[in-house]
Amino acid sequence: MSSAAPTSTGVTVVIVNWNGGDDSIACLQSLQALRAEGAVVRVVVVDNASSDGSVSRLTQHLQNHGWRPRHANIPAPESSRVRQLSAFAGAPGSVEQVLVVQGLDNYGFAAGNNIGIAAADAHWVSDHYWLLNNDTWVAADALSRLLDKVQAEAQVGICGATVLYADADRHVQSYGGAWYSLRSGRGWSLGMGTVYDPGITDAYAEARINYVSGASMFIRAAALRLMGPLCEEYFLYNEEIDLSVRLPAPYRLGVATRSLVYHKVGASIGSEKGNSSGSRLANFFQTRSKLLFAARHTRRYWPLVWLTLLARALKFLRAPGSRPNAWVILTVLLGRRQPDPKWFTERRVASQEPA
Repeated sequence: MSSAAPTSTGVTVVIVNWNGGDDSIACLQSLQALRAEGAVVRVVVVDNASSDGSVSRLTQHLQNHGWRPRHANIPAPESSRVRQLSAFAGAPGSVEQVLVVQGLDNYGFAAGNNIGIAAADAHWVSDHYWLLNNDTWVAADALSRLLDKVQAEAQVGICGATVLYADADRHVQSYGGAWYSLRSGRGWSLGMGTVYDPGITDAYAEARINYVSGASMFIRAAALRLMGPLCEEYFLYNEEIDLSVRLPAPYRLGVATRSLVYHKVGASIGSEKGNSSGSRLANFFQTRSKLLFAARHTRRYWPLVWLTLLARALKFLRAPGSRPNAWVILTVLLGRRQPDPKWFTERRVASQEPA
């Protein structure tokens, strides 16, 4: 009597790129080295109209490393936002296929992920989606630990990993996620700045977060179908918090603390660790997204969130180097809803400068 063959689990990794081609290539290389028996891993890289040659560098890298081009169709729902879709397969390693999706414009992080998920769904069936920041790379057993978690606990709909700072030896950005105050709009990442402790349990982390970090979100496809797509109104920031609070019963948030993801933190947008006030672009979207989240989910606390952001702006006014960001926050509080295009240029130039 023969036993049934093991069932493969389809995992789609979605990476959104904006002027960070080298980071995206490094992320893809780490995915190629994954050890995850029984998982069929496929990757979608969505480029948000980069101007640094990201797409050409990425496709050239794939072809130089044994990937063969193959036919692919742009999914009908996304045809108005996609310039080109290129497919690749056949290279040795853990990743079976790669789709490179070139957007017509910079649609933001949430929309980029939605475009990537739609492209994946048009070409294959996914049991799970792993949304990864492009400036991350993953430990070889990161995926297997995430899969062990969600397969053992069927109610986990969104699962976080331990995110470590890529530039600091074993220092934590978060154990899976953070606690977000609905009253003030402030967040506290669990374990931030501490040395990684493998003794921190999943249960310990899960009891202390109310959203999963957007740097690494492992989402059960069945749960995502119930939640619907990421909210594209945010453009950047708070979309992962919005998704976490929309997770319906019986699903819940989970953390696989032994799954390790390394993160450069804010490489393209300018919210790097050690930069106390960040870029003007980062401050604009952080402020706008906090107000939008409060308007969507906690309207009675919206004035408190507004006052907390005002206090942040006043704090920045007292520090000469942070005053430009103070004025950005104040203009958003007074109704500004669109960034200055030159703020994108500032980040593009900064991201291309040598460290």
